[in-house]
Amino acid sequence: MYNPETNSLKILPGSSPHLDSRLVICIEVDGSGRYWVGTDNGLAILDPDKNTIQHLREEEGLCHNNIMKMMQREDGKLWVATTDGLSVIDPVNQTITNLGEAEGLVPDELYDLREKEGTVYIGSVNGLILVTPPSDQSTPWHFFRYSEAQGFPSNDYKRNAGLLLNNGQLWFGTSPNNKLTILTQDPVTDTTPSPVYITGLRILDENPSFESNAAFLSYFETEDTLLSGVGKQVFTKNTLPPDSGYVFKNNFQWDSLSIPYRIPLGLKLPYNQNSLKFSYTNLSVLNRDKIAYRYILQGADIFWVYNKDISTSKTYFNLSPGMYTFKVESKINNGTWSTPAEFSFTILPPWWQTWWAYGIYGLLFIGGLLIADRFQKQRLIRIERRKAQVRELAQAKEIEKAYHELKTTQSQLIQAEKMASLGELTAGIAHEIQNPLNFVNNFSEVNLELIGEAEQEFDEGNQAVVKLILNDIRENEKKISHHGKRADDIVKGMLQHSRTSSGQKEPTDLNTLADEYLRLAYHGLRAKDKSFNADFKLEADENLPKVNAVPQDIGRVLLNLINNAFHAVQERNLSGFQNLTGLSDQENYKPTVIVSTKNLGDQIKIRVKDNGGGIPEEIKDKIFQPFFTTKPAGEGTGLGLSMSYDIITKGHGGQIKMETKEGEGTTFIILLPMN
Repeated sequence: MYNPETNSLKILPGSSPHLDSRLVICIEVDGSGRYWVGTDNGLAILDPDKNTIQHLREEEGLCHNNIMKMMQREDGKLWVATTDGLSVIDPVNQTITNLGEAEGLVPDELYDLREKEGTVYIGSVNGLILVTPPSDQSTPWHFFRYSEAQGFPSNDYKRNAGLLLNNGQLWFGTSPNNKLTILTQDPVTDTTPSPVYITGLRILDENPSFESNAAFLSYFETEDTLLSGVGKQVFTKNTLPPDSGYVFKNNFQWDSLSIPYRIPLGLKLPYNQNSLKFSYTNLSVLNRDKIAYRYILQGADIFWVYNKDISTSKTYFNLSPGMYTFKVESKINNGTWSTPAEFSFTILPPWWQTWWAYGIYGLLFIGGLLIADRFQKQRLIRIERRKAQVRELAQAKEIEKAYHELKTTQSQLIQAEKMASLGELTAGIAHEIQNPLNFVNNFSEVNLELIGEAEQEFDEGNQAVVKLILNDIRENEKKISHHGKRADDIVKGMLQHSRTSSGQKEPTDLNTLADEYLRLAYHGLRAKDKSFNADFKLEADENLPKVNAVPQDIGRVLLNLINNAFHAVQERNLSGFQNLTGLSDQENYKPTVIVSTKNLGDQIKIRVKDNGGGIPEEIKDKIFQPFFTTKPAGEGTGLGLSMSYDIITKGHGGQIKMETKEGEGTTFIILLPMN
């Protein structure tokens, strides 16, 4: 690279990481001052202003890396001739269009580029090619080749020597005969495309015969027309030429025959007749040495194949079952491809590849899967049964052990529940019995004092006073006896409650039982917590008859329900419960528990009602479940209501229900049958 201003020279060697080649074949300068350097390793684009080098190679879309010639046309596009086709580069849109055999540029080994009046002349290994670029995307490329057939001295124009003179003459050097071609004007060319025909078909390298006109016509007994493959002529079975109807041997199937070559249309071949040879031709009598062909078998080929030799046939071997269409095109001189001749046929699959065979395979496969699945399921079932038997045996032992432990625990919990109720009862009894004992003690002390006074008055001879004192002592003794009997009754009740229930029913006064346990429950709570205070009341039905019941069991139920009621009002009193309106009614709240009895005729109704906080909706269905409790851990066993439910329903054939409303309280209702 020579700089005339500084008279300096810079060499880019092939080992440079920028140029990547030691062989520079051609150089072109574009309108923006960039240098396009063609090498044997692609294009190198040098920008002297930016001091950068870019590369275009096959991996970027170039048709070949061996660059032979470049030329920039007036539209700014750069034409690059290579040894494997022509690349048209659009620097503005940054696109590359490659032209080769598929586009009609044959051959594709190009070595020189010259432009004259919009036509590009390309020196190639097989003649001088004229290219007329399309005016728009819908216009095809046009190619024409000058060769020895037009009187040119040679077909080899790969010397890369060309010149366009001012008078319009084009000079080209040729090789290997070292001659000069001077082109002053273009010869007249034929621009009319000639049709191409498929003229023959060989199957397994044999020419199948066509016989039996009658058999062919019998095929059309239900078909009225036959469309030929050449010229699109329509025949009926009445107007079909007598010598044109044939039937194919070897059980081949077809729809119709082409005229005049009698190639079967809609041919269906068995799977073992899968090697076919097609013959084709262009019927033009002029310039036959300039006829070119290309063909494609749709279903097997991906691209059009250019026929580089003079043969007019193509053979396909071992075609797989499927549908195929063979197409062939031809062109003369101007590079315009003719309308393709087509032939469609089908290779039938063998019976083991037909849809019904695959259906049978599918059914067999599904059947095999079902059998295997059934066998595997049975095997797994047997294994699981054996495992289940072992597990069940182990579980049975564990269940038996857990059952004994549960029974023991249950007995302990029931006893604990009884002892808890007994403890509360004992506390109430202790508090209750204290009153009559106080009376006994007080009146005893008073009597002692009165006896001393009586002795003194007796000594003094005041008999009248002595009589009065003795009357007071008599009255005090009556009171001592009354309160002593009261204490005795309380002790008897305690002993009766602590006694194990015999399960024998006896006539029981429920009013007396309710009054006794209401007071005992209250005093029991007072004994444990001196700050506890609540109103309680018994609303007894005076006409209530005695009922056959187990007194100890009914007593436990009443004590449990009354204790729960007192706990509920105490909890609300201590927590300052807010009602449903969100306002606290603590100032006006008065803890109250009411026990009532009523004769319903065939049933006795006992109600235990409190004005506590009520039971939440989400646990209403759980309160009679064993071991369910809302009390803190250690303060309840969760068996009280469960035992009460069993005593009433199972032991006495009655019912126990609950009515509650959050913020207003809870009512437990016991219904005992009269008999």
